[in-house]
Amino acid sequence: MSDKPPIPLGQWLIRRRRRQWITGGIAILLIAGVLITRTLQSSISQITREHALLRIESIDDSAGFLLCASPHGDDKEHHIHLLGVDSVTLRAPATLDRLRRELADQRVRVSHDATTHAADQAYVYLEDGRMINEWVIEEGWARADATSSHALTQWFGRLEGQARRHERGIWQQKAPADATP
Repeated sequence: MSDKPPIPLGQWLIRRRRRQWITGGIAILLIAGVLITRTLQSSISQITREHALLRIESIDDSAGFLLCASPHGDDKEHHIHLLGVDSVTLRAPATLDRLRRELADQRVRVSHDATTHAADQAYVYLEDGRMINEWVIEEGWARADATSSHALTQWFGRLEGQARRHERGIWQQKAPADATP
């Protein structure tokens, strides 16, 4: 036998109730954890779908990119134009040929600008992280679109200015035809 007196009934009930509350609290935390995990997995899955790699199927004469999610071309296709890029200057035959050569079958990510509502215009990123929109302006293959407003309007304008100063692409100085060497 123990020298300790037995626990009074009131204390025993308090301890029992406390254990029930703790067990119930742990159960609620576990359930909340499962629900939060499922919600996060769903959100991550949606983000992954939105930013999934798409294959460039073709580049049409309007400088639109036909993108396909499946490597076999049997999935839904997306027709996207480069946001912030003047498509008129991008449609030059030499530029389109170069784009087609450089970007044939490349895999890209598409990101829509929250400040614009054009579903067919987006920023397009190569797998290595380079943005095609930036690249074509920086190389002087196209002008920045001054008519549209988006998050990178000023940046694209600066890139166009640099291409012009460095005489890249369409900004190259052409020698007059009648000039003699």
